[in-house]
Amino acid sequence: MNWNISCLVIVFFLNICNGYISQSLIRWSSYGYEYLPINQSIQLLSSITVKSSRECLDACHKNNLCRIFNYETTGHQQCQLFEGDTKRLGSIILSAVSSSIVGIIEITPSLYIQYGQSCSSTCIESRYLECNVNSICECPEHTYWDPSVMMCLLQLPLLGASCDHNLNMCREDLNYVCLQFNQCGPLSLLYGVTIADINTIIDGSPTVGMDYPMGVTIYETDGESLIITDSGTAQIVHVNNADKSKSNISVLVPNSWASGETLFYPYEMFLDIDDSYKLYLCDSGNNRIVMFSSMQYVSPPPTIVINGSAGVYTQDLDKLVGPYGVKRDNRGNLYITDFYNHRVMFWSPNATSGVMIVGNNTAGNDSTQLNSPTGLFVDSYNSMLYVTDTWNHRIQLYNLTGSPPYKGITIAGTGSAGSDENQLNGPCGIWVSNKTGALYVVDSSNNRIQRWDKGAKAGVTIAGNPNGNAGSNATMLNIPNGIAINTDETRMYITDSLNSRIQRFDLI
Repeated sequence: MNWNISCLVIVFFLNICNGYISQSLIRWSSYGYEYLPINQSIQLLSSITVKSSRECLDACHKNNLCRIFNYETTGHQQCQLFEGDTKRLGSIILSAVSSSIVGIIEITPSLYIQYGQSCSSTCIESRYLECNVNSICECPEHTYWDPSVMMCLLQLPLLGASCDHNLNMCREDLNYVCLQFNQCGPLSLLYGVTIADINTIIDGSPTVGMDYPMGVTIYETDGESLIITDSGTAQIVHVNNADKSKSNISVLVPNSWASGETLFYPYEMFLDIDDSYKLYLCDSGNNRIVMFSSMQYVSPPPTIVINGSAGVYTQDLDKLVGPYGVKRDNRGNLYITDFYNHRVMFWSPNATSGVMIVGNNTAGNDSTQLNSPTGLFVDSYNSMLYVTDTWNHRIQLYNLTGSPPYKGITIAGTGSAGSDENQLNGPCGIWVSNKTGALYVVDSSNNRIQRWDKGAKAGVTIAGNPNGNAGSNATMLNIPNGIAINTDETRMYITDSLNSRIQRFDLI
């Protein structure tokens, strides 16, 4: 606590019933401090002019919602009343006004001894409790009962505030509830918005609608645009203004993009916005990586960066078998999950052969092995590699300093399939927050998106059903695969593969 207590005052109320006298302890800060709430517009109850700090205190007591107040003892003599505290809802800071002072009403369990009792046998006129329709004393508006401290605490007025499902911690008048991922917010955050589905008209497409979309990436100009690999139609689709109510959707790369060249089960991709918007695609069924300059296929024509042959299985280091995910670091190196070889391959620029940096061509579950890896995320600045080890049902983290093969540590999942909060089931896509380090995992066979906060032992479901059930309504998913999150981390896009649609979710 960075502020000084100048004095303590006990204020007795004249609300007397059944021999009970309510009292409060008032704490005053030293001069030169003021209260800063976390949500000024919601927590400020009133701002009035009074002649003394005592009058400001009295004004706070007359407003049952007031818990803390600011007062300027000279000058404007402004009295500001707040719904707040100094532990969760705000803080005491140095003020630009030297005569400013803060008064805090301290609450204690003794103020709530009537909670849960009959109003007829206890004091009805209480500042801290109210009588409900069943004539039982309960917490007043904007507060909730916390049995761990035996008091009514203020509800949280901040979107995204951490909460406990077992307590009514979020401001109901703001339509906030404690969502399934333990944050306060409106229920609408659980509902996805469909950007494209099986009925969408796609300009330039020979068929109507999406068909098992897999990968999704995002780039931002005036708005948010998406590039999607639509595996069933074997084409790449462009969505302009995906963050708007009306999007323009067209084919970016058709199935047949040159004489004798067709896509065959395109999966994940990587868009290098720092290098002329080069698009690297896992043309999985053709066992190759194709690069499209400036997100187009006409001039210059696409480059086959790593060649392969459909239907040919090999463990050679210059070949891939079912490449699934691809990323490029800030030095131009490619990282590729080689699905059927259970390995991650590293390709330096202009190389004719790759280096196996994770795995050993055989499925396994020790720290050097993988079992059908899919998604990956490269943190170039910290030399870290994240891999979704799909059929080991885990996320592996590798420190890329030193020499390969690298050993991984499990940072999400237990290694066994399941739908508990600490488990995954066939994870595919992954994205890592630049702000918090949290993992966003596409828990594909559990039909949900899990967020694992940095260092957490379990995840929370931010989209889809927490129990792993599949569905097609706005709150459900069915075998999701790809994930993309915008720069300010306020919107998330998911390829909902078996529902053949792209879903957008707001994040907090």
